[in-house]
Amino acid sequence: MSVVPSLKILVVDDHNLFRQGLRSLLEIRFGQGNVATAENGEEALQLIEQNPPDILLTDIDMPILDGFALTEQVKRTHPLIHIIALSMHHRPDYARRMLEAGAQGFLIKDAAVDELALAIEAVCKGERFISYQLANQLLQPEEQPAQPLTRREKQILALICDGLSNKDIADSLSISVRTVESHRANLLEKTNSSGVAGLIRYALKEGISNI
Repeated sequence: MSVVPSLKILVVDDHNLFRQGLRSLLEIRFGQGNVATAENGEEALQLIEQNPPDILLTDIDMPILDGFALTEQVKRTHPLIHIIALSMHHRPDYARRMLEAGAQGFLIKDAAVDELALAIEAVCKGERFISYQLANQLLQPEEQPAQPLTRREKQILALICDGLSNKDIADSLSISVRTVESHRANLLEKTNSSGVAGLIRYALKEGISNI
């Protein structure tokens, strides 16, 4: 690893065992006295004002000031600090939000120490580093949120969930089969579904039943 051993690092996490354990691991590589800790974002900001680190390793879910807000504030006041998020959540949306806030890296907490070392090296070079477990997911486009359904669409969806055919639905609602087919196509598009199974999952999630 080519990173300068004397890098100053600040670890921010509200779980004491994780915070102190990570500090011990980092001190082996970067030396004692080069790694500070804080248990929340507010305490981290105070330490940063006193002695700005080169690297900020921060959890996301923390009391008082979470990782998103901490990252935004640090990048406004100390833009040269490199920020890497450490999270237990395997969620691409969390990674995207942290990157948008100004972080250069995002790692899952169960990542190997060598992966953390690579992340630190990458951000020091001005590069981004995303956990191997999330990198492929971040390359995928974000799923579009489902669009709201009309009352008629909810009626038809409930009947589809009951197993009725297009003709049965048409007879039940006194409309044409072609109209039912049109509504079914709209339902698939609005709910981001590829078939009946997806429509049923959506209906269950939204609590839609016969109206």
